[in-house]
Amino acid sequence: MAPKPVRWAYAARADLLEALEHIVEESPQAAWDFLQKVEDAAASLGTFPERGTRVREVIGADLRQILVGRYRLVYRVEAEAVGVARLIHSARDFRRAWLRRPR
Repeated sequence: MAPKPVRWAYAARADLLEALEHIVEESPQAAWDFLQKVEDAAASLGTFPERGTRVREVIGADLRQILVGRYRLVYRVEAEAVGVARLIHSARDFRRAWLRRPR
C-alpha cells in the first residue's frame, strides 16, 4: 500500500513556527534539529498513520497524536491523507491550546 500524503493545517504550521521562534532564541541548531524531527515524524505518518495514540481531551474528533520531544503532533487519519491539525507543547493545557486561534 502506498503511503498517504501528509497535509498540514494552517494552525499546525503556525504552531510549528511559534515553537521554532522560541527555540531559536536559545539555539539556532536546536531549532533546526527540532524542525527536522517534526517534519520526519509527520512524514512517517503517511506510512504508519494508526500508530499514534488517541487524543482523549477532544471527544468525538477522532484525533491521534505522536510525541516529538515535548510536543504533541496532533493529526487525523482521513480516507485519502493524514491531516496534521496542531503541534502543542505537552506542558500546555491541551483544551485551551486546541481552542486558541493561531496568530
